[in-house]
Parts: sequence; structure tokens; C-alpha cells
Amino acid sequence: MKGQTFVIMAIIIVIVMVMLKSSLNFVKIIENKRYIESGLERYQFQNVKDELEKTIQISYPNGKNITDNLNEFLKFSRQRFKSRTIELNGLFLEAYFPTIETGIDTRLNVSVLNLLGETINTINLSFSGSGVGQTQTNYTFEDYNILDTNFTFNLQANVYNYTLNITYNTSSENATKIIIIPTEVGKTKYIYYFDIRMVSNKLEQRDILESTVILNESS
Repeated sequence: MKGQTFVIMAIIIVIVMVMLKSSLNFVKIIENKRYIESGLERYQFQNVKDELEKTIQISYPNGKNITDNLNEFLKFSRQRFKSRTIELNGLFLEAYFPTIETGIDTRLNVSVLNLLGETINTINLSFSGSGVGQTQTNYTFEDYNILDTNFTFNLQANVYNYTLNITYNTSSENATKIIIIPTEVGKTKYIYYFDIRMVSNKLEQRDILESTVILNESS
């Protein structure tokens, strides 16, 4: 009987050890799977940022073409990721002005695309600088909508940096962003500020893309 008991105990110990090893292997497999999936999402987020900048490059030299192409790319990408339970959100601001002449009124076109995934209750745009102080306020700016507006400036020097402030609030955040508008006689410029976010049940990513592009130069 003692011998049988010993054999039974040995079998139980072996079974327990096998189960523990299997459990540890299963946990490791799950961890590896999460690591790989998170790495893939980081790669996808970087790819979206790269494609945004490529879209700008291939849309030269027309500022309106850049805006239209970017909006189409963002909406397409958002729908594609949403089908995989990944949220591609953000606020996308673009500003464009044609070739500047000294002492002549120039129109600054500003476009804001709301992809925050929620309604903006109030959004305030303020354009300021030498001889300029213009403000526009809009209410109930729905998700997936575009706000287009214009400001006017009259450049007296060869180069001057105006300031565009954007302040908004939603049910989950209040934010203020300051964007420099670098004007220059003889230049046509496109300025962009993209606050881009990607959220899934595994990872939250966020980055700011901003730059100024000279679309053409006077001879």
C-alpha cells in the first residue's frame, strides 16, 4: 500500500508540474500576443502620420487640393480603423494664404476638421498681430464636420509672424493651441497643425504634427 501511495503521489506531482508549466506557457503566449499587437498598432500609427505628410507633398502646389486630399484620407483611414475597433481621432487645423504683396489686404483661409469623436461645444479662433485683432466664435461643432473661416491681414514689412489661437471645449477636454502664421512678401504658404490620436483596448497614442510649407515663390 505504501508503494502504491508513493506512486499515486508521484503521478499527482507530475500532473501538477505539467499543469503549472502549461499555465506559464499560456501566460507567456498571451503576453507575446499583446506585445506583437501593440507593436503593430505603433507601426500603423506611424504609417498614418507618414501618409499625412506624403499627402501634403503630392498635393502641391494648390492649397485647396491639400485640404481636400487630407480630409478624404483622414475620413477613409478613420472608417478603416473603426472596423477593427481602433479609434483614429484628433483635431486638424490648416491655414492657407496666397502670394502676399506689401500693403495689400491678404485673406487667410483657416479650416478646422473635428475628428475628436465628440461634439465641440464652443470653438474660438483668434487671429492677432500688427494691426490685426479678429476673433470668431462658433457653437456646437459636431464630430466629422469642417469649419471654414477667413481672416484678413495687410503686411507692411517683408516678414512678420501673426498668431492664430484656437480654444475649444468638449465634454471631456478643454484645450488651447497657439499656431504661428509666418507671413512673407512674395510667398504663398500652407500651415498645418494636426493633433492626432489612436486609441484601442491595448494602446493609446498621440502626437502633434505641425509645419509650414512654401507652395510657391515670386520671381
